[in-house]
Amino acid sequence: RASQLIAIGLLVGIVFYKLDNRPPINFKTGEPDPGGQSDIRDRTGAIFFAIIFLWFNTLSSIVTVFPMERALLIRERTQHVRYWSILFGKTLCRITISGFYVCIFASIVIQ
Repeated sequence: RASQLIAIGLLVGIVFYKLDNRPPINFKTGEPDPGGQSDIRDRTGAIFFAIIFLWFNTLSSIVTVFPMERALLIRERTQHVRYWSILFGKTLCRITISGFYVCIFASIVIQ
Protein backbone atom coordinates (compact mmCIF):
# COMPACT_ATOMS: atom_id res chain seq x y z
CA ARG A 1 0.00 0.00 0.00
CA ALA A 2 2.84 2.38 0.77
CA SER A 3 4.42 1.75 -2.63
CA GLN A 4 1.08 2.48 -4.31
CA LEU A 5 0.76 5.80 -2.47
CA ILE A 6 4.34 6.76 -3.28
CA ALA A 7 3.91 5.92 -6.99
CA ILE A 8 0.64 7.86 -7.32
CA GLY A 9 2.09 10.70 -5.25
CA LEU A 10 5.07 10.97 -7.59
CA LEU A 11 2.75 10.90 -10.60
CA VAL A 12 0.53 13.66 -9.20
CA GLY A 13 3.62 15.61 -8.11
CA ILE A 14 5.06 15.46 -11.63
CA VAL A 15 1.78 16.44 -13.31
CA PHE A 16 1.21 19.44 -11.04
CA TYR A 17 4.89 20.42 -10.60
CA LYS A 18 5.50 24.15 -10.04
CA LEU A 19 1.89 25.16 -10.40
CA ASP A 20 2.73 28.69 -9.20
CA ASN A 21 5.33 29.44 -11.87
CA ARG A 22 3.27 28.57 -14.95
CA PRO A 23 1.57 31.48 -16.70
CA PRO A 24 -2.19 30.99 -16.96
CA ILE A 25 -3.30 30.25 -20.53
CA ASN A 26 -6.66 30.93 -22.10
CA PHE A 27 -7.60 27.59 -23.62
CA LYS A 28 -9.89 29.13 -26.26
CA THR A 29 -7.28 31.45 -27.75
CA GLY A 30 -4.07 29.76 -26.57
CA GLU A 31 -2.63 33.09 -25.38
CA PRO A 32 -1.45 34.01 -21.88
CA ASP A 33 -4.30 35.19 -19.68
CA PRO A 34 -3.02 36.89 -16.52
CA GLY A 35 -6.51 37.37 -15.02
CA GLY A 36 -7.87 34.00 -16.10
CA GLN A 37 -9.30 31.05 -14.23
CA SER A 38 -7.07 28.29 -15.63
CA ASP A 39 -4.65 28.39 -12.69
CA ILE A 40 -7.54 28.07 -10.25
CA ARG A 41 -8.93 25.13 -12.24
CA ASP A 42 -5.52 23.42 -12.15
CA ARG A 43 -5.31 23.79 -8.38
CA THR A 44 -8.89 22.63 -7.90
CA GLY A 45 -8.23 19.58 -10.10
CA ALA A 46 -5.11 18.66 -8.13
CA ILE A 47 -6.87 19.00 -4.78
CA PHE A 48 -9.94 17.08 -6.01
CA PHE A 49 -7.85 14.20 -7.37
CA ALA A 50 -5.76 13.94 -4.20
CA ILE A 51 -8.79 13.97 -1.90
CA ILE A 52 -10.76 11.41 -3.92
CA PHE A 53 -7.74 9.11 -4.26
CA LEU A 54 -6.95 9.24 -0.55
CA TRP A 55 -10.60 8.80 0.41
CA PHE A 56 -11.04 5.67 -1.71
CA ASN A 57 -7.69 4.26 -0.64
CA THR A 58 -8.43 4.72 3.07
CA LEU A 59 -12.02 3.53 2.75
CA SER A 60 -11.03 0.35 0.92
CA SER A 61 -8.65 -0.63 3.71
CA ILE A 62 -11.11 0.11 6.52
CA VAL A 63 -14.18 -1.52 4.96
CA THR A 64 -12.33 -4.83 4.63
CA VAL A 65 -12.20 -5.15 8.43
CA PHE A 66 -15.85 -6.21 8.64
CA PRO A 67 -15.91 -9.23 6.27
CA MET A 68 -12.62 -10.59 7.60
CA GLU A 69 -13.90 -10.55 11.17
CA ARG A 70 -17.29 -12.17 10.51
CA ALA A 71 -16.35 -15.56 12.01
CA LEU A 72 -15.03 -13.84 15.14
CA LEU A 73 -18.23 -11.79 15.39
CA ILE A 74 -20.40 -14.92 15.25
CA ARG A 75 -18.26 -16.69 17.87
CA GLU A 76 -18.26 -13.72 20.24
CA ARG A 77 -22.03 -13.25 19.93
CA THR A 78 -22.64 -16.81 21.05
CA GLN A 79 -20.52 -16.12 24.15
CA HIS A 80 -22.36 -12.82 24.84
CA VAL A 81 -19.24 -10.67 24.52
CA ARG A 82 -19.44 -7.08 23.31
CA TYR A 83 -17.72 -7.34 19.99
CA TRP A 84 -18.21 -3.76 18.85
CA SER A 85 -15.49 -2.45 21.14
CA ILE A 86 -12.99 -4.84 19.53
CA LEU A 87 -14.15 -3.87 16.04
CA PHE A 88 -13.99 -0.18 16.93
CA GLY A 89 -10.44 -0.62 18.20
CA LYS A 90 -9.31 -2.38 15.03
CA THR A 91 -10.94 0.29 12.86
CA LEU A 92 -9.31 3.04 14.92
CA CYS A 93 -5.89 1.40 14.48
CA ARG A 94 -6.39 1.18 10.72
CA ILE A 95 -7.42 4.83 10.56
CA THR A 96 -4.24 5.92 12.33
CA ILE A 97 -2.11 3.83 9.96
CA SER A 98 -3.99 5.33 7.02
CA GLY A 99 -3.27 8.78 8.45
CA PHE A 100 0.43 7.99 8.29
CA TYR A 101 0.06 7.03 4.62
CA VAL A 102 -1.86 10.25 3.94
CA CYS A 103 1.05 12.24 5.41
CA ILE A 104 3.50 10.45 3.10
CA PHE A 105 1.29 11.13 0.06
CA ALA A 106 0.79 14.79 1.00
CA SER A 107 4.52 15.38 1.55
CA ILE A 108 5.24 14.09 -1.96
CA VAL A 109 2.41 15.97 -3.70
CA ILE A 110 2.76 19.33 -1.93
CA GLN A 111 6.54 19.63 -2.59
